[in-house]
Amino acid sequence: MVVAAIAIALRAYIGHSQTESMEHKSARTTSGIITDKKYVQFGSNQTEYQNDEGQIIHLEDWRRKSGEFRIFYKIDNFDQIPEIHRSTIVTVEEQRTKQHGFRYRVVDQRTFDQANIGQVVKITYRWASDSKTEIISFELVK
Repeated sequence: MVVAAIAIALRAYIGHSQTESMEHKSARTTSGIITDKKYVQFGSNQTEYQNDEGQIIHLEDWRRKSGEFRIFYKIDNFDQIPEIHRSTIVTVEEQRTKQHGFRYRVVDQRTFDQANIGQVVKITYRWASDSKTEIISFELVK
């Protein structure tokens, strides 16, 4: 009897853990708003830069020479995440923005030229953990 109860509880826990894991792995789509766009050039002696997540990135020679077209944006909402976790993700995103500024995507010049401040963008993301959101794709909405 006790063994059966433990087995049932264990199955329920494993099922919950698998569901929770799938929640984090699922791609979600939301919207955002373009807040700015900039062409960034790097100094000839610059060997690294800080990305929008605060990580130090090694600067390849080709990028130093060509620069980057960046589109900055703000995510509108995280309504696709279960309510129980949503406020944590919103708080983490607000803190990330305060520390590192708005998120940005490096785009080609054609996309950069088509983008307008205030324009809606479609964002596909993955809720990686309670403290991290990974952006999978970014598209201009026409």
